[in-house]
Amino acid sequence: CAPLERHLQEHGILARITPHMRLVTHLDVSREDVTRTVAAFKGYFQVAGRQATAG
Repeated sequence: CAPLERHLQEHGILARITPHMRLVTHLDVSREDVTRTVAAFKGYFQVAGRQATAG
């Protein structure tokens, strides 16, 4: 999903979104980094959900 990849990239998160996606972290990823990533996903889907129900 290219729009989600772009959204995450705009928030400094590198991800490749595929139909069978999994997320992993490295040892140097902090709890705050994970929290920021979750917030970015949440923000994307909140906007996408509003757009879907409005259209």
